[in-house]
Amino acid sequence: QVLAGTYTEQIAISKNLTIVGAGMDATIIRAPETLVPNSLGFPSIVEVHNGAKVSMSRLTVSGPGAAACGEDGVLRWGIRVHPQAHLDLGFAAVRDIQNTPMAPCPRSGTAISVGTSAPGGPPASLSIHDSEVTDYQSVGIIVLGAGSWADIVHNTVSGPGHAGGVPTDGIELVAGAVGTIAHNTVSGNICPDGMPEDCGPDFFTQVQHAGIGAGGPGIVITHNLLIGNQMGLFLAEVDEISQNVMVDNDYFGLGLVGESGSGKSVTALSIMRLIPDPPGKIVAGSIKYKGEELLHAPWERMRQIRGGEIGMIFQEPMTSLNPVFTIGMQLIEAIDAHSKMSRKEAHDHAAHMLELVGIPNPVA
Repeated sequence: QVLAGTYTEQIAISKNLTIVGAGMDATIIRAPETLVPNSLGFPSIVEVHNGAKVSMSRLTVSGPGAAACGEDGVLRWGIRVHPQAHLDLGFAAVRDIQNTPMAPCPRSGTAISVGTSAPGGPPASLSIHDSEVTDYQSVGIIVLGAGSWADIVHNTVSGPGHAGGVPTDGIELVAGAVGTIAHNTVSGNICPDGMPEDCGPDFFTQVQHAGIGAGGPGIVITHNLLIGNQMGLFLAEVDEISQNVMVDNDYFGLGLVGESGSGKSVTALSIMRLIPDPPGKIVAGSIKYKGEELLHAPWERMRQIRGGEIGMIFQEPMTSLNPVFTIGMQLIEAIDAHSKMSRKEAHDHAAHMLELVGIPNPVA
């Protein structure tokens, strides 16, 4: 049991231990002005190592670090869980894991880091629930390495947003790590203007920062609220994506990545009910759009949704248009199907769309 108060110190835990504070923001472990390296040679406020199994609750781990980027003693992690160790963190907070001033700084400012990306490294694990991770400089929670796992449930993970002036990501399960990310609110993870990395809305040539980023079998992402990130979910292969709500993200709600043949196009075609049947068939599961089950929707309803509420850009542009009909006729057909425009209004709107993409003199 730890009494209320502010304890300005670094803590290294190498044996099984339970720490219970007097309450979030009542018991505070704060970064000292001069930070010393941990067992990996980099400063953290709390580290769990030597295979220890640790439970921490009802307290706050807080920065900022006093050093500026490039100086000795920059704050690399708020909490560092080393390979073979485990941390259970509940009803707690990790705040202001950043340097002074907050600035883009390689390899510093991650609130909670678990495991290692080194090939063959031993796994680590994390269970975090009912906690707040806020105002970090780099990543809120990152879990790395094959065999590492995390249960991240009922938390608030909030980056500094546009006002922070630094690129951040919220929650990441990467390099083979697996786990469950559920019932969290994740916000404020963006790449501000003027960064050396080329951030922007082009999914293929630019960088976007995400509320949740994950990839690999064994990952479940469900019932999360993603607000005001550049991208809500940035995912490769996962076992389940369900009931996530993405609001006011700058560029994309959901981005899927993967090698050729991994199922990206099949996923998109399944949502639109465009899988050729036969030979393809959706044999299980559910596809809901605004609460409406699409797998059992009448065909006429699907025609209303396609192009009217959900659009798809096909990856083979040479086969997307019928060469027998003019481009204008095909655009007008889609406008007629999904709007109440007059024929002339549809014609003018189609011409305007062609102008927007650089087609010269489209009416001719």
